[in-house]
Parts: sequence; structure tokens; C-alpha cells
Amino acid sequence: MRTPTLPERRLSLLALWGAGLLCALCLGVGAGFVLLEKERIRQGATDEVVLHAKALEEQTSRTMTMADTVLRVIADIMNETGGEESARLSSLLHDSSRRQPLLRSVSVLDLDGRVLGSSQPDNIGAQVDMGLFEHSERPRTETRPGRLLAGRDVRDLRALRPGQPEAAYVLPMLRWVQGVRGQPLLMLALINIDYLANEQERMLSGGRSRAALLSYTEGQFLAGPTDLELGRSMSHLEVFTHFLPRNVEHSTYIGPGLGGQPSLIGFRALRNWPLVVVVEVPYDKLNLPLHHTMKQVGGVTLAICVFIIGMAGLLHSSLRREEQHGQHLRAVQAAARGLELRRRAVLESALDAIITFDGDGRVVDLNPAAEQIFGRSASQLLQGSLFDLLAPLHRTAYHDAWQRYPDDQGLLALNHCVEIDALRADGGAFPAEMTMVPMRSGDGLFFTMTLRDITRRRQVEAERDALLMRYRTLATDLERQKLALDEHAIVSITDAQGIIRYANAKLAEISGYAPGELIGSRHSLLKSGRQSRETYLALWDTITQGRIWHGELVNRRKNGRFYWVASTIVPVPGDDGRPREYISIQTDISALRQAEMALAEAHQRELDIGTRIQQSLLVTPPSQQVPGLWVSVFNQASQGIDGDFVEVFQLGEGCVDIVVGDVMGKGLSAALMGAATKLQFCRSMTELMATSSGTGAAWATPAQIVAAVHRAMTPHLQALEAFVTLCHVRLDMGRRCLSWVGCGHEEPLVLRQGQALRRLENQHPPLGVLDDDQYQQDELPLAEGDVLFLCSDGVTDAMRPDGERVGHERVHAALQTLVASCAPPSAMMQRLRRMLLHDGVQLNDDVTMLMAHMPVGGCDTERLELPPHVEQLHGVRAFVTEQCQTMGLDEGASDLLTLAAVEAFTNAVRHTVNRPADAPIELIARRDRLGVLMLEVVCLGDPFEPPAHLPETDLNAFPEGGFGLSIIRMACDSVSYLHAEGINTVRMVRHCRPAPHARGVEETV
Repeated sequence: MRTPTLPERRLSLLALWGAGLLCALCLGVGAGFVLLEKERIRQGATDEVVLHAKALEEQTSRTMTMADTVLRVIADIMNETGGEESARLSSLLHDSSRRQPLLRSVSVLDLDGRVLGSSQPDNIGAQVDMGLFEHSERPRTETRPGRLLAGRDVRDLRALRPGQPEAAYVLPMLRWVQGVRGQPLLMLALINIDYLANEQERMLSGGRSRAALLSYTEGQFLAGPTDLELGRSMSHLEVFTHFLPRNVEHSTYIGPGLGGQPSLIGFRALRNWPLVVVVEVPYDKLNLPLHHTMKQVGGVTLAICVFIIGMAGLLHSSLRREEQHGQHLRAVQAAARGLELRRRAVLESALDAIITFDGDGRVVDLNPAAEQIFGRSASQLLQGSLFDLLAPLHRTAYHDAWQRYPDDQGLLALNHCVEIDALRADGGAFPAEMTMVPMRSGDGLFFTMTLRDITRRRQVEAERDALLMRYRTLATDLERQKLALDEHAIVSITDAQGIIRYANAKLAEISGYAPGELIGSRHSLLKSGRQSRETYLALWDTITQGRIWHGELVNRRKNGRFYWVASTIVPVPGDDGRPREYISIQTDISALRQAEMALAEAHQRELDIGTRIQQSLLVTPPSQQVPGLWVSVFNQASQGIDGDFVEVFQLGEGCVDIVVGDVMGKGLSAALMGAATKLQFCRSMTELMATSSGTGAAWATPAQIVAAVHRAMTPHLQALEAFVTLCHVRLDMGRRCLSWVGCGHEEPLVLRQGQALRRLENQHPPLGVLDDDQYQQDELPLAEGDVLFLCSDGVTDAMRPDGERVGHERVHAALQTLVASCAPPSAMMQRLRRMLLHDGVQLNDDVTMLMAHMPVGGCDTERLELPPHVEQLHGVRAFVTEQCQTMGLDEGASDLLTLAAVEAFTNAVRHTVNRPADAPIELIARRDRLGVLMLEVVCLGDPFEPPAHLPETDLNAFPEGGFGLSIIRMACDSVSYLHAEGINTVRMVRHCRPAPHARGVEETV
């Protein structure tokens, strides 16, 4: 079916807009390319100028230093020999300067300018104008250059005449020496300016740059381009007006050049001589490549724009033809890219290692392929030996041949391809094809070795030989191998839209679809729906960017059953660089995944059993019928089951013993020792009870109980090299007394509103450490509203995201904040857990917490703690019904209040935002002597604000489901929705007629 297209006019407009955008893009790209090319040319010219200036500065410094050295040597010889005799002096000057082409002559003059001796005999006796040298009254002893002079030698020296070119120029080098009779003599060396100019021209190699040598003080032009007049002043250059006055001795800038034309100029001042080297590139030469590039880019851009505009004008009348042409063009481009990919693959597979050795066989250079072939980095290969890369079989022979080279060149088999065994970094040998070629560089001898790993070639040759030998017998086996491949690999090819274009027999077999059903369908036909949408979005994001995707997928067969595959999806790029098709290669791993899921389910069942054992044997939920005391326990094992244990013993009316312990270690072994310790507490308390019942004594004290457990457990703990930390606390509400025995456990805390918390310090080490069975206990007075908190060290040792431990200080601060909110114990403990042990905190040990609260009101307040599940509604009904009966409510009012409590509990379970999934929900009933019943439903979560006006509700049609705000408001005299410290409380108040016992109390009063 043909895809509907836009109207031709809109397509034409779109084509024109597209053409305009493409033209603008072409212009922008062309301008950007020109700017980049301009910056590249300028930077290249700058680097060239800096390099030439530095090279010329060094060359000129060497030249001047050489002339200075000649004068110094002659001066030293004159001082030693005292020779002022003309013939002898001329011979000395001639011998010292005859091999110095930069020197025209070296002469010695007296103060009157008469030449006493010279390297050129014709100069002897000549008279020179001493004013040409600008010498001071007190001669200087160091060598210094003078002003540029005209003439070829001493006898025809003269000052420059502005505007009149001379045939020859020299630069005088002056040095004063002292004669034998103490008279000052002037040593004069004339430097050949033509030699300096030739050196500059040779350094610049006839390029676009040109250079000049200028004096530092006056800017006098000493040597350089022939079109400039020697001796003229160049002080107008920015070198002398801007840079040198600021002590900038080398830099580059753009400004008027030597001839006044705009140029890129670089200069360097000689370090030891008052001279400056200036190198310039005229802007007209600098911009020639740029102008050429601009013409090319402009022509190409204009041609492209004309082509785009022409094509856009023809698009309206030839849409169909253009579409066919585009399809043909894309096919051709795809074929071209395929050829390019194959060509690139051939080139990459043909890369060889190229290594250069010196005459001693040390590696001096290598290419990246050598690192890959030998498995060594460049730093490991460089300066290593050739012989370290050869297998022992060839190492000795090549070492001997290397020692005999070049006397016996045949041993190394130079310029021939030979096969050897080479060594990789791991010591493994591999066959290689090697060609070694000698070459000389200066006086050094080097060898270039080209080495190719032929391991694969030998394998192919071996396989080819084997295939040739077994060709007749393997004809049938090849067909079987194809069947085996189809049996294992699942191969499919889709286009860019995910339409299946090819599917092998294995895909049809495993999916249950016929090949005709697969071809032309979207690959999403096989999606199972068991994996998230994000998984497929990530898959498509990867392959549409041209990257290979590896992963596992769950697919659905035609019959609805699932199967698992390990998938590799390879994108094949199209003519626009985007993937045009995708090749999927899959392996069926259904059996493996099903086995893993079965194993995971079995492991989870074991963990669930262990957790149930933990909750039923080690951390038993305390009785909620202890008058005057609310107790709540929380445990979280770090490995599903742990060695923490908790037990609450109700000894009698108003007396409760709490034992909290932690066995060394984790897992099943720690849990077994914890269960044994807990069992021993029960046994020891029973034995002590039996002993004390005959004597009429009171209950055994915590110290006596712990001592009995110590005597029974310590030998076994020591044999197992284990120990148990514990704390035994007794709460005697009748005596208003708390007594405890601490044995190395995390110290309990007692909190009282308005007062600082009290720590119950340990008196003894853990059980199993010492043999001493003498235990003591301490006591503390109790009061209504007091809170007792016990925990294991897993709370304080938990690691926060910032790398710090939770620590005691944070626990203490959180507890004091929560106790001030007057919340029930389970809510406070779950809120404490959420504040300190949130998802970002790492638990390094088992976590056990117990909180006991002596509520204000005593026996007139009751509490029920339930798991957060609607299956617990029967417990809610029973609890509220009992409270209504106690308060003497009639059946109708009792049922309505019970329904309100059920709705409040259901709302808390289903609709509380950010409620921890495992945090219990508490129901609290408070009764007073005035016949007021207050019910509270307490849970964690975000605050809830009910609407001010509720619609009328049909109670007969409204089910129990958490939506009965009207029911709650109708059933109660007042309803409050409270929130403090992350704890929500729904408080429902109902005024009842006084209960019988309440009326009796009032009558008595």
C-alpha cells in the first residue's frame, strides 16, 4: 500500500524551505571552513616565523662567537709571545683566520690607524680612519661589533653614504689589546656581510619567509634581503619602538615589515651580542593559499547552492522520478559503503609490525601494530633487544649472524622474506613472516624489520590441507553441520523500522511461526511483555546510534509460552550514516534461565523459612496484654537469618523481663547459637523458679538468671570460640523500678520527657569470654511516660552515604525528638528506622530494636499492634468491639464505631502516602471516668488533610474499602487528623454513657 503524501504545493514549499536551509548551511560550513583554514595558515606561519627566528638567532650567535673566539685566541697568543714584529704578526693572523670564510681579514692597528699586521699582506702599512670605529678614550677589552662599513678590506674601508649602494660591505669586530710596550692596539676583524646573507638564505631554503640582521641600539640593517639598502635604519619597526624598550627580547606580531608592507613578523635578540634577528612573512604571500581556498570553497558552495535551488525547482514536477532516483542513489551509496567497509577490513587485516633497530640490535622505533602483535607497550619495546622478540630456536643463530655483520651478510638473510618464531609478552611463541632491510643514516647503521603474524595463515593452510584431503568424505557432514548451526543459532535480519526481512529455520522453529508469518512482520511480534519498556527503549537507543547491543530477551512463542535468548544485535549503516538494517544473532538459553529461576525460587524459599524461623524462634513478638506496658520489636537480618534474639518474659502482674542478645557471627550458625542461648534463659529461669518456690522467695533477680545462663553456656561457647553479648532488663511496674545486667551489649537507653536520656552501662563482658560467674545488677526508678530503648550494634555501625557511621549521637538525638512527640513505641521505632536506616544507608550487621513504653494512664489505656494488611481487619473489629463493650455502648453505636475504626485502618493501609510497606499500624484505646472513649490509628507517612465538606454517603451501598471518611465522621463525636515527626494519627472520640465500673468509681468518689 502506498503511503499517503502531502499535497504537492506543500511539498514544493517544504522543498524550497529545505533548499534555503541547505544553502544557508552550505554557506555557514564554507565560511567556517575558510575561517578554520585562515587560522591554520596564520598559526602555521607563526610557527614557521618563530622557528626561523630561533634558528637564525642561534646561527648568528655562533658566527659572532666564532669571530670573537678568533680575536681572543690571537690576543692570547700575542700576550704570550709578545710578537709585534710585522711579518711574524701577519703570519699569526693569517694562520688563525685562513679557515674562517666569514672573515674578510683580521688586522692589528695602532692608535693612529696604521696597520701593523694583517691576515692579508696587502693591508700591512695601510692607513685607516679610526673615526669609523667610534672608540672611546679608554679602550675596551671585550669584543664588540661596530657600525656597518663599505669596502672589501681594511685598505678601502669607508663610511656608508645614504642612497648610494656599495659593491661590498663588512661588519667590523673590535677588540683592544695591550702591546709589549704597554701601548693600546686595536684588533680588527672584518665579517663578510655576504656570508651572513648567504647563511640566512640557506636557513630559509627559499621559502616565503625572509630575514634581516639588525643592530640592537640603532636598528641598522646589517644583512638580509637584497631589495633593501644595507645600513639603513629600521628603528621605526615595532621591535624597537614597542618590544625592546620593554625588555621583550623575542615575540611575534603583525605590522609593517622591513619594506613597509603588512607582514607577520617574528624577532629574537641575540643573547650575548647587540644584534636582533627579524623574520617576516609578507601578508600577500601569507594570504595566497587562503585566497585560493576561498575561491575553491566559494565555487563549490555556489555550485552546491545552485544545484540545490535547481533541484528544488524541479522537485514539484518530478517527485516520482526523484524518489526513484533517490532510491537508486541510496542503493549505490550502500554498495559503495559496503565496498569501503570491505576495503578497510582488508587494510586493517594487512597491518604489519614495523620495527627499527640500531647496529646493536636495540629497538629505536616501532608502529602501533607492533604493540598489538607482541602484546607489549611501546615503553616496553623501546630500547629492548631484537633477540628478546625471537624464540630461543632462532635467537642464538640471529645473535651470531648479527655479530658477524657486515663481514658475512648472507647469515641475516637481508632483503628476503623468511619465516621465524617470535615471542609475545606472555612468553608464547607464534609464527611470523619477517623481512629485514639495512639502511644507513649518517654514520649509523640501522635495520628495519617488517613482521607479520602468520598464525592465522598457518591455521588456514592447515585447515585447507585438511579440507582438501577430506573433501570427498565431508560433503555429507557439511549439510549436517548446517543443520547443527540452525539448531543452535537463531538469526534474523530486520530493516530500520524493525520489519523482519530474513529469518532462519531455527527462529521459525523456536517461535512457532511459519517463515511466511515472520517475513514482513515487525520483530515486536515476539515480545513477551515481561520486560520493561525501558529495556526496549535502551536497546533501540543503542542500536539506532550505530552501536552493538548485547543482552538477554524474553520472547513469546506463537502458543503464548515464553523462551529466553542471549542476543547480539549488530546495526548495518545506510547511506546517511544511520542504520538501515539490523542483524540479530540469538542463542536459546531457556533451559539455563528456567534452572536459574528454579534455583532462585528454592533459595528464596530457604530464606523465607529462615526468616520465619528467625521471627518465631529468635525474635518472638511480645505479648500486647502486659498491663501498663507497651512493647514493640523490630528485626532485620543482614543475611536473611542472624544471631540477634529478643525475649520478653511476663513474670507476674506488672513485672516483665526483657532479654536482648547478639551472637558473634551471622547466618545459620549464629541463629542456632542464639536459639540455644534463648532456650537456656527459659531453662535457667524455670530451674530458679522451681528452687525459689520451695523456699517462698521472690523471683530470681536478673543477676542470678544471667549467672545461671553463664554457668551453663560458657563452656560450650569457649569450645566453639564464640561469645554472646546480651542485656537483661527487668521492669517492675509495681515497685516502679528498673533493674538490669549488661554483658558487653549495646547499652540500653531510658528516656523521660523534659530530662536528659540515661544510658544503662554494661557491668560485665560478653558471655563466653571469662569464667567468672559473679554478676551484679543496677537499679533505676521508673515513672509513667518513661521509654526504654534497646538495640544491637547494627544500628550504630550502619554506614551513611557520606562514609560516616550512624553513631550514638544521631541515635540519641533522633530518640529525644521522637519521645517528645508522645508517639506509641512501634511508630517511634519505625520512624527512627526511617530517619537513620533509609535506603542510602549500608547495613553492615544485623539490626534489632526493642522499645518499651510505660504510657500515662496505666490500665485505662490499651494498645494493639497489627501488620499493615487488610487481612487484619478481624483483629481491628475484635479490639474496638471489646472497648465499646467495656464502655457500655449499645450494639448499633458499637457497630458504627467499629466500622469507623475499620475504615480508618483501611485508609492507613491503602491510601497513606510514603508509608513503609512493613511498618506496623497501631490502635490505641484510651478510656476515662467521664465515659469518653478515644480511639487512635497510628501509622507512618505523609500528612493527610481531609476535605472540609464531605458528600452524603449511602452507608448501605458503601463497602469496607478505605473510602469512608463520612462514616468516620458520622460514627464519632469528633475526629482529628494529626501529624508530627512523620507519624500520622487518626484520633476518634466518642462520648459513651458511663460503664458500670466507671459509675461505681464515680459513686464512690
